[in-house]
Amino acid sequence: MEIKIQFTNYLTDEERNIRKTVFMDEQGFVDEFDDEDIHAEHAVLYADGNAAVCCRFFEKDGVYMIGRFATMKEYRGLGLGAELYYAVEEKLKERGVKNLALSAQLRANGFYKKLGFTAVGKTYLDESCEHIRMEKTI
Repeated sequence: MEIKIQFTNYLTDEERNIRKTVFMDEQGFVDEFDDEDIHAEHAVLYADGNAAVCCRFFEKDGVYMIGRFATMKEYRGLGLGAELYYAVEEKLKERGVKNLALSAQLRANGFYKKLGFTAVGKTYLDESCEHIRMEKTI
């Protein structure tokens, strides 16, 4: 499988499609797109030319937030999410970033634990879905 990762400073149509498909169509979220998209950097992993995984990342209060991490159904379980994450982490390390955080759906926190994140604090609801803040020092 040929892998290509594209970084942009804007929300691409491919990323918009992945997030709409995963978060809105599959999971029922309504408020998927917000003002952070304008300020964030974005990453899309292409597998054999198909947009498969995406995320966004931005600095907030001295910490880089990683979010809107989504993988199209047909590409799940192939390690592509981790591959995109490590590409983003490497980019941030090169900038001297030390602290990362994210808001994980509780059902997905195992994925982030495997990437080295630790849950912090209590769970909270975001659109009726349990989430937890997770952090990592790189």
